[in-house]
Amino acid sequence: MIFWRALLVSFGMWLMISLIYPNRVWQQYRTVRGPGLLMVGAYALGTISFVYAITHTSVANTLIILSSTPLFAALISRVLLQERIQPRTLIAILLVAVGIGVIAAGSAVGSSGLMGGLMGDMAAILGSFFLACGFSFVRRFPTTSAFAAISCSGLITALLVLPLAAPLAVSVSDFGYLLLMG
Repeated sequence: MIFWRALLVSFGMWLMISLIYPNRVWQQYRTVRGPGLLMVGAYALGTISFVYAITHTSVANTLIILSSTPLFAALISRVLLQERIQPRTLIAILLVAVGIGVIAAGSAVGSSGLMGGLMGDMAAILGSFFLACGFSFVRRFPTTSAFAAISCSGLITALLVLPLAAPLAVSVSDFGYLLLMG
């Protein structure tokens, strides 16, 4: 699943770049160097974490935990962009941390335990963190094409997981969903 999701996202982003910048496609990809590689890494790790989470804990847990991405972005922006965090945002961060703790505790005592739900929850937290890093890097390095960085991260992710993948094992209906996500 990770292989196809990543490869199709890479293709989808390339298609968007081709439509938006028809005569400057490769110029967009050339912006992905130096700090742009941080974006590529963040999005690649976010993709892997998300797919692991969605397949190792409940969809509800994954999506609730992923909704903490803006709060992670606030913390990361404090470090990267020296932005001040509003007191109400700090309170929200603390409340979300408590909520994620409750979710993780529920997964730890559930039937799937540490190797199942709790590891999936941890992967969702990592996915949220890496996605927030990607968003923050886009703001920190505005000359890097976000579309091109996401496209490159998809291709790199697909290549990284290919040795572990069984690309032909995906059902036709699953491939349709993967195609839509891409």
